[in-house]
Amino acid sequence: MGLMLFAANEGHLKDVAVEKIGDFESALLSFAHAEYASLMDGIAQSGDYSDETAASFGELIEKFKATQTY
Repeated sequence: MGLMLFAANEGHLKDVAVEKIGDFESALLSFAHAEYASLMDGIAQSGDYSDETAASFGELIEKFKATQTY
């Protein structure tokens, strides 16, 4: 959920069609848990959020969007 809030707040959803938001969310979360498991697990366990986390989220979303699998 935090990843999607970040995506929305930082403008990463501006180029995603409204009817595709649900698909985007599902695919993004699957990608995040597969490719960034340690990041996602660490946040889930600690709840910590920092500038480093924000940078990692930004990188994660850009890599995901490059796949265009939503």
